[in-house]
Order: sequence, then structure tokens, then C-alpha cells
Amino acid sequence: MASPVDLCNVALSHLGDAGNVASIDPPEASTQARFCARFYPVARDEVLESHTWRFNTRRKALASLSLPASVAGEWSYAYALPTGCLRPFAVYVPGVTEVGRTEDFSVETTDDGTPVLYTNVEGAYLKYVVSVTDTALFPPSVRALVAARLAIYLALPLTRSADVQKAAEAIYLRAKATAEALDGDTQSTEEWRSEREPPWVAAR
Repeated sequence: MASPVDLCNVALSHLGDAGNVASIDPPEASTQARFCARFYPVARDEVLESHTWRFNTRRKALASLSLPASVAGEWSYAYALPTGCLRPFAVYVPGVTEVGRTEDFSVETTDDGTPVLYTNVEGAYLKYVVSVTDTALFPPSVRALVAARLAIYLALPLTRSADVQKAAEAIYLRAKATAEALDGDTQSTEEWRSEREPPWVAAR
């Protein structure tokens, strides 16, 4: 399986670099390794957050919090976000499993920096994407996408060329389209439509 170092070397190859980095944690002495160590986690988490990938989607019952008086007139319940949650995208009533069903919710941050989810659902379940750092769990198309995203970050620091960065962006867009299309093939047609199309389209 491709390791983070392998993905870094693929990213470097997109820029015309030999791609011979051997370590980014800790980074070896090369300029390439130092930039890869800096930008790889950013590129990885951007890719993970950008789409509801099957491999990093989770569903979990939420832990209740005290509802602040400031939102009591707008929302009925407050919940803590699960550990590792990158992006929540659907709230469910317990026992409701209809494809694409979600209830209204809002995620806000308290004064101490804690994210809190507000909704009107008692005993709510959340569907969300999490951060996954083990590249062995990534589908091949997502590994390719992370490498392509990383290449965009590396282009200017390593080549000083806007043309190289533009070429890297084109590679990324193609990789993104491929990865999302393949990920869509792993779920039912109804679920794919409900997550990808606006309600007025899906209802036609």
C-alpha cells in the first residue's frame, strides 16, 4: 500500500521532480521533504473533508449537552460533535433510515472554542466524515487525489512557476472527478442522487 511518503513522491513527480524523498516524519534534510512534511497533512485533510467518501463516513448517536439560554428559542437540543469529526452533514431521528433524510441543524462554536451541534431532534444521530491518517485505508483513487492536491501546494515553493502550478491544478481536477465518480459507484442510485442532486431534481 502507498504510504504518505509514496504520495509525496507522486506529488513531486507531477512537478517533474525525481521524487526521491525517503522520510517526512521527521523530514529528511532535503527541501522537498521539508515542504512535503508541511503541506501533506493539509492536502490530505482537505481531500477528506471535500467529499462524503464511503471509507471515512461514520454514523453515531450524539452525546447531549446543556442547551444555552441564548439559543433556546431557536433550537431544542445541543450535542457534542464526535471526536475526529471533520464535517457533519446529516442529522437523523432515531429509527429513521430513509435514504437522504436529514433534519435541520447548525454547528456553532462556544467562547472556549468547542463546536456544538444544535437541532430540534431528541436523541439525534449524526452522519459525518472523519479524519483518517492511515493511507492503507484510502481507495487508490483517493490516494491519487491526495497526491495531486499536494502537488498544487508544492508547485510554487519548489518550482517558482505559475505554469507548473496551473498544470498541477489540472491534474487535481481530473483526479477529483475520477475519485468522486468511483466513490459514487459504491452506493445505491437513490443515495447517490439524494446526496448529489438538489431536492427539486431528485423529486422529478
